Amino acid sequence: MEAMSAGRYAEREVIFLIHLEFDVQKGREVHAHLNYEVIFVIRGNCSVTLDDTVRMLEASEFVVINSLQRHGYNIDGEHDLIGRFHIPYNHISDENDVQEVTFVLSKETEDKAAAIDKARTILSTMFSLSVQGNEALEIQKLYYQFLELLFEYFSFGEAKQGIPIADKEEDRRICEIMEYVNHNYNKNISLGDLASRLYLSSAYLSKYIKQRMGVNFIELLNQTRLSHAANILTNTDENIAQIALDVGFSNLASFNRNFKEKYGTTPSRYRKRTRVLPEGSNFEEGGAYEEAASDSSEDPSGGCLAEPADSDSAAFLAAEPEMAGGGTESAREQGMASERPGAVQYEEIIVDGGIGVTGLSYNRSWNRTINIGTAEELLHSDVQEHILMLKNQLHFRYVRFWDIYSPGMYLDEHHPGQLYNFSRLDRVLDFLTQNHIVPHIEVGDKPKKLIRTMKEAMLPVRRGDAPFKNHAQIRYFFSALMRHLIRRYGAENLDKWVFEYWFCEDDRHTAHGWEDYDDDELQKYLDNFSVLAATVRWFGTNLKVGGGGFSLRFGKEKFERIVRFWAAAEQKPSFISLYVYPYERRGTDVCLNHRVMRDDYMKTCLQFAASVMERENLRAYLVVSEYNCTVVNRNFMNDSVYKGAWILKNLFDCMDMAFVMAYWTGSDLFAECIEQSDFISGSVGLVTRDGIKKPAWYAIEFMNSLERFILKKTEHVLVTRGKYRNYKIICHNYKTPNYRYYTKPESDISQEDMETFFDDRRLLRLYFELPVLADDTYRIKFLRINQNNGSILDEWAQMLFPSYVDSEDIDYLKKRCTPQIT
Repeated sequence: MEAMSAGRYAEREVIFLIHLEFDVQKGREVHAHLNYEVIFVIRGNCSVTLDDTVRMLEASEFVVINSLQRHGYNIDGEHDLIGRFHIPYNHISDENDVQEVTFVLSKETEDKAAAIDKARTILSTMFSLSVQGNEALEIQKLYYQFLELLFEYFSFGEAKQGIPIADKEEDRRICEIMEYVNHNYNKNISLGDLASRLYLSSAYLSKYIKQRMGVNFIELLNQTRLSHAANILTNTDENIAQIALDVGFSNLASFNRNFKEKYGTTPSRYRKRTRVLPEGSNFEEGGAYEEAASDSSEDPSGGCLAEPADSDSAAFLAAEPEMAGGGTESAREQGMASERPGAVQYEEIIVDGGIGVTGLSYNRSWNRTINIGTAEELLHSDVQEHILMLKNQLHFRYVRFWDIYSPGMYLDEHHPGQLYNFSRLDRVLDFLTQNHIVPHIEVGDKPKKLIRTMKEAMLPVRRGDAPFKNHAQIRYFFSALMRHLIRRYGAENLDKWVFEYWFCEDDRHTAHGWEDYDDDELQKYLDNFSVLAATVRWFGTNLKVGGGGFSLRFGKEKFERIVRFWAAAEQKPSFISLYVYPYERRGTDVCLNHRVMRDDYMKTCLQFAASVMERENLRAYLVVSEYNCTVVNRNFMNDSVYKGAWILKNLFDCMDMAFVMAYWTGSDLFAECIEQSDFISGSVGLVTRDGIKKPAWYAIEFMNSLERFILKKTEHVLVTRGKYRNYKIICHNYKTPNYRYYTKPESDISQEDMETFFDDRRLLRLYFELPVLADDTYRIKFLRINQNNGSILDEWAQMLFPSYVDSEDIDYLKKRCTPQIT
């Protein structure tokens, strides 16, 4: 925090040698100081008190206040604006000078009148350049030109002995105090630090500051911080929350409260009123800005909208709840000061909406369907246990499974007498229906496939005969299946079921390059689908039939062709399903699937698919039946907090873009095979094989906790509100992996590699302003998953990565791998 403020803004002050400050709707009591001061009226009027005389200044007029001259000023008009800066005493005179310099402005000669006009132009240009924020050296040059004019035309010398030595010493001490505060206002400084510097006791210094300056040390420090904040607000488009922290405030609520006390308005309104003219314009060019500045941002209904600090509102800190929940100001600032330069990223979320605003409803696409595995695996008790966890705790309603034609299912779909054994399939379906779970059955020939790398499988892929050799076999089998299902489960229950027909998209490469799917293959798939759909629909149920698990990594042209053919077919799909994994085929002479480095891959895929379906007028649901950031089941990124943040980021991005977003997969049990693996193996499940929840699990759980209506959605934040004005807010701090991650084979990634995959390690501090009633009382509860709280990979690291854990260790990890609640 210290270096951040000493960088951008404090550095500008060092270059200027002066601090240009804008004031609006403010007055200052009569007081005196050692430095000289210039007050310049930018817009409107300002009354200035010099000793016992009050003078009214108009636009473009200025005064020079001499050292130790008693003065004050007052601004009455809503759109009046002045600029001020101090001229350090040692820029005018030093201890070796025999005379004290005094400036007296007058127009008694033509030369002096011309000099005042020139000085006005210089001051106007200085403040105009200050608004632009990129002409520091030019401002410094103009500053010295202004001093030259003062010395040449308006300076007078007086004997220094008229100033008592005691007064000089006291003023020097005041200058030291102000110099220390002005150079350290953005740090975690205290009265004790300053007292030690001046070789005084804290008690004496506190009384001294109060007597000489009329405020205590904290008030003096806050006033200095606010002056710098006002300058930044006027000169930049910086986020208000970040400005608050850059100048030394620990949270936005404290900054807003103190700012309004000093300036009589909120920071955002102050910025509107002092943002004088566009870049490159001169202050004197007119009042177009004034009209814009007068626009009110309040809700005409009286609710709290863009300016919650001016009405009934609550502002609180979400990323650091210990700051929102209590503690002293110094303790909060101590925490802020410990942050490294550039270590924090700030975002301010102002929810625009009055108390009566409902918000937007949305589709909970993420917890409709979960992928589990093959039909045969659903017969295992441990898989069934995990399914019940997913259903009861994450509220998944559909379970998707495949490979129903494997030898272990005993279906014998090629039986010449059309006699099929549905007993094992019945056991799977009985378990699901008895637990109120709806089956989503992949009825194509989708096999079990575990991937170590994009070129190597973890187990051989079963390739038997195609399930159906002709259309007659399709009709025989699905007629028998539908009759059996209706008798066993009832036609009404089948209305909710889903049949998905897979289109095989294997990587096919020859010496001549990649083989693409031609129209004949696509037409064959569509013909089979038409027979299947017609057979199933003949039985009169509303069972959903769709397909085919298309991936855009083989090129978008194939998807466009399949949609075009389907739009013209008699049997149209109830839904079109996509597999979305960030891999793309690149080139024609290399058999390699490249990982996509774009963070928006899923979003662009869904946008493209939806646009194609709309263009071809194909009315069907868009379903993502599989998605993940990897297909590799030996990648430790799957067990990390990165995975949870990745899920949240993509669910935020793709909100309401697909009817179903089915995560791949629910459990690490799916990836078990004969090869030896550690306790945590880098598999893609939401839970480990021992039932320990991963960060990916909690990403879904957090999404499930959202209230009914969305009030605000940003890159990192989703704000929702319920019927009774209760809020649920989900935040993530997703970071893009660097090139090291994308160039390292996924199966070679070790736990230690994780630390090298992210260049951006900034914390994310979020500030919220929500429209609430002034007399409401809120309990704010925070749930966190991060590397210090609830991450199974990091907890395993604390145990030094043992490959074997006993039941006691598992029980311990189940308790530890949960969100921290504060």
